[in-house]
Amino acid sequence: MGWFGANIAPMHEITASNSPSANGSSSASATCQRRVKPRSRVPLPDLQQLGGHVGGHDVGTGRRRRQGGVPGPGTHVEHPHPRPQFRGGHHRASLLCDQSPDAVVVAQRPHRLCCLCLRHGRDYRRPEAADEVRKSDSRAGAVRRIVDAVEGYGQYCPVALGAEVFAERWTPIIVRNLMGGAERFGDILNGAPGLPRSVLAQRLRSLERAGVVERCVAGAVPTYRLTDCGHELADVCLALGRWGARWREILPEHHDPYLVVWMLSRMIHLDELPRRRVVVRFDVPAHPPPNRYWLVLGAGEREVCVHDPGFGDDAVVTTDVTTLVAWHCGRLSLGQAQRAGMQVVATPADERMLDAWGRLSPFAEVTPVPR
Repeated sequence: MGWFGANIAPMHEITASNSPSANGSSSASATCQRRVKPRSRVPLPDLQQLGGHVGGHDVGTGRRRRQGGVPGPGTHVEHPHPRPQFRGGHHRASLLCDQSPDAVVVAQRPHRLCCLCLRHGRDYRRPEAADEVRKSDSRAGAVRRIVDAVEGYGQYCPVALGAEVFAERWTPIIVRNLMGGAERFGDILNGAPGLPRSVLAQRLRSLERAGVVERCVAGAVPTYRLTDCGHELADVCLALGRWGARWREILPEHHDPYLVVWMLSRMIHLDELPRRRVVVRFDVPAHPPPNRYWLVLGAGEREVCVHDPGFGDDAVVTTDVTTLVAWHCGRLSLGQAQRAGMQVVATPADERMLDAWGRLSPFAEVTPVPR
């Protein structure tokens, strides 16, 4: 019995050879016949149009090329391409049905057609990647067509060209961290919680190819810096931040005390510190651990630690994460944050230093839209 187009015999004969009976005597050979109901057949597409073989089957012969012959009735055969990983099937490109009749598919990856689709009469085909690009054609009665795959949007518009570089996931965050002075791979990664290392390496290579970032290997650890092109893109990043500060609402799921302390470590000017080294401890007891961070600033060092670095605390700030975020974003001054529940243990000079830190955000002067 084959998987495609093989004839199934209505009668299946089973011949039993001479075997000893219960009393030890041999009985004559007997031939028993049992009826097998023929399988219902599903209309199949023209397999000749799909190439010489589909899913490991010879088209037109109804035989599956496998060692050991054709499986018999009742034999369980594992599907060679279980979902969702369809492999080995014939590639056949198909057109997607858009809502508008004048849509033209300008780039689409081919679908894979496996034997499961053909045997059960269902369409389990999926695109290999979601990189298809569509655009509408204003011509009446435009015929759908498929052309060679293109990268990005496939448009000459400068907005589309710029979005191909900047609008990729994690790219604005990477540009933001580079703009803040993070030059080493680990520093960029620390300022982007949730960013996988492999994705960061891929994005840095893409930005380097686009001329936004240059990679410098002066010592054992390579560094990354923004080029002139990258500094202009940083202006786009700042404009996006101003728009977000004005029109977007900060939700509780956006609150991250570690990111607040890390951003402070990049915004503070080290040459304006009152001492050679300044250590400020931030306690957020209502937040899940780790909820204690040490900000260590000094000559050439900007560190955020979750364990006591052992230098002693110059100031201790105890607050909830909502007040901490509002103070960092410039929504609350240090005095307003203290009236909202923030506790500061520091000298008057260090309190003035902390008050100035709350106005370091480039979006502190942006007034949010009332809600």
